[in-house]
Amino acid sequence: MVGYRSHQGNSVTTNVFRQSRIFSYLSSFDRSNVNKGKPKRLIIIVLCIIPFVLVLFGILVIITLRRTTRKARTDERSEEVSIKSRNTFPIWNYNGQIAYEDIIQATEDFDIKYYGEQENLAFERSFINEIQVLTKVRHRNIAKLYGFCCRTQCGECAFLVYEYSEKGSLFVALAEHVEAPELNWSKRFNIIKGISCASSYLHHDCNPPIIHRDISSNNFLLDSEYEAHVADFGIARLLDPDSSNQTVLAGTYSYIAPGIL
Repeated sequence: MVGYRSHQGNSVTTNVFRQSRIFSYLSSFDRSNVNKGKPKRLIIIVLCIIPFVLVLFGILVIITLRRTTRKARTDERSEEVSIKSRNTFPIWNYNGQIAYEDIIQATEDFDIKYYGEQENLAFERSFINEIQVLTKVRHRNIAKLYGFCCRTQCGECAFLVYEYSEKGSLFVALAEHVEAPELNWSKRFNIIKGISCASSYLHHDCNPPIIHRDISSNNFLLDSEYEAHVADFGIARLLDPDSSNQTVLAGTYSYIAPGIL
């Protein structure tokens, strides 16, 4: 009985010893794997966070730049609006591109008379003369001037901003196959009446009197109701009552009185 117990006891001790070695090895193996996995997880987390932070930083930079640019534009626009407080204004700091917001804010529809790039005395006289005349007159049958621009940095580039005329000039309306039938005798009579009223106003109600000097169908603009508006005062003349008022021949030859030719 003693030998059996001794043998049994040695067997139990040996098994326990073997089991303890296995468990200690397994536990040390698991711990080493866990310790090795921590840096990998940390690297993955950092790599995921860094792009997100960079994108967020980029968005914040873009938003800040846009706000700064928008504020600068608002300040410039407020200065332009203060200059444009009158009915007729020069367009300052014109950038060479015809854009609605750069020209006028008072209306959405308008006509533009573009002078192009010229450098001669006749161009300057015509441009200034038209501005001077149109700022003096107020009549329902005379085209309303909203504004003007003259840019001299890259050659002469100037234009006038008129009230919008939906139907264009009388010359175009008479030549168009679609518009011409719309001009019945009643509308044509109203057109002639409007032109006559405008001419009478220029000759008798203005001080000094104004002579248009280029009465032609190209210079009569029609609105949506086919009401005529006299335009193009580039060669108009203000009469001086104390002088003989002799002028050189001007105007469109087809419309000049035969006795003058």
